[in-house]
Amino acid sequence: MKKWTSLIWILFLISVMALQVAAADANDIKLVINGTQVDSDVNPIIVKDRTLVPIRVISEYLGAEVIWNKNTRQVSITSGKTNILLTIDKKTATINNVQVELDSPPIIHNDRTMVPLRFVGEALEAEVNWNSNTRTVTVNKKAEGTNPNPGSDYKVTKLSYATLSDGSGMVTIKMNKLADYKVSTLTNPYRVVIDISEAELSSTAPNLTVSGGLLTGVRTSQYSTSPMTVRVVLDFSAKSDYKVTKDTANKAIQITVPKAENTTPIATVSYDKQSGYTAIRLKTSEYLTYKVVSKSNTK
Repeated sequence: MKKWTSLIWILFLISVMALQVAAADANDIKLVINGTQVDSDVNPIIVKDRTLVPIRVISEYLGAEVIWNKNTRQVSITSGKTNILLTIDKKTATINNVQVELDSPPIIHNDRTMVPLRFVGEALEAEVNWNSNTRTVTVNKKAEGTNPNPGSDYKVTKLSYATLSDGSGMVTIKMNKLADYKVSTLTNPYRVVIDISEAELSSTAPNLTVSGGLLTGVRTSQYSTSPMTVRVVLDFSAKSDYKVTKDTANKAIQITVPKAENTTPIATVSYDKQSGYTAIRLKTSEYLTYKVVSKSNTK
């Protein structure tokens, strides 16, 4: 009996060690799309020899529209005339209403929807390759026909962040000459997206990590080569105000974000009776300033 117990424990420990090694290896995976290394809040993972990536990577870096239906747990990915429909934990999908089998189904991982990169990438006419030596997945989107813009006169040359005298922050996108751009927002997590038309990304415009406010980072990518489009994404820890302006004199696009407000979290809320009144107690780590407002029920 003791021998069997020892054997079970040995097999259990081996399984745990194997899972830990697999998890550590997954964190080492690099993802490069159209020449830009992708940094995401959730790393790519490998499931049954297939790489799964967060769905927002597909929308931001491969130029696809992504719609999530939480009721049916389905993801719809559309690019041009191609529509892909995937269902969480289901090994069948459809491409333009034609059913296909998947080696690995989409899953929910760390509250993020993860989809099989090779399947989605190739369905969107991108080349997907794996380098086992560097543990790097490279994805290059194929141009649709002949690229009418082999290069661009508009180049994003530098990306920088500075804290202003009033405590607010400013992201500066420096260009050799100003181009038109479009601003949009994405949620879960909150992001501000700036697509710069007819622009080319220079290798001297690296991604930025920002600390001390709601803005946590700034990322750039050559979002499209036909037409040429540079995408700049501002990552926030929560929804935030922002202002985008053109600095014509310095040939730059500037995004101003407000300073982070100092907040004190409320640890506990309790209620009790005192002299016939109901008392509400808010416990915090430090003394708060507060304002009392009285409102009546008059119509």
